[in-house]
Amino acid sequence: MKKTTVLATVGGLLLVGTSLAFGASSYYTPGGASISCANTPSFNAQKKVTSCVLNGTSSYYTPGGASISCKAKTVINFNPSGKVTSCTLAGTSSYYTPGGASVSCKSGTVINFNNSGKVSSCTLAGNSSYYTPGGASVSCKGGTVINYDNAGKVSSCTLAGNASYYLPNGSSVSCKGNNGISFDSKGRVASCAR
Repeated sequence: MKKTTVLATVGGLLLVGTSLAFGASSYYTPGGASISCANTPSFNAQKKVTSCVLNGTSSYYTPGGASISCKAKTVINFNPSGKVTSCTLAGTSSYYTPGGASVSCKSGTVINFNNSGKVSSCTLAGNSSYYTPGGASVSCKGGTVINYDNAGKVSSCTLAGNASYYLPNGSSVSCKGNNGISFDSKGRVASCAR
């Protein structure tokens, strides 16, 4: 909020008043980059922005050093070094999973990064195939959220089609497409629609 004193003359009388203007305010991220917030941001102990609603589409860097463009009027979060840990993508963008595979994430959806700057979750721009923690291939449906473990293997997604995998007891299970599936740390099905 900006406060301004206003002087005006009306019919030979001098009027004095106050004008209040509301709008975006500029601050700095923990990394020193300027940021314009549309709301009152969250600050760290050094009075640097850790989270806010962006006033306009803005570009920053991920923890891995990749450039990212985040959509106006959506929430952005920064780590202690001033790198983006999550935001809503301004455009469809490709980044890397913890395992080094490329993933194309859909515009207008939230993306999350781990501490090394690799994608931990995003909404897929199109159908995509990756690997489970056990090494089996899994085809995940575009337009739905995918989650990766620390090794870059799929921990959960929505299946693009029907698929068969193994349960922890070693028996095979058929999982229905267009439904969610999750895997344990060994790549066995933790849950799916049958």
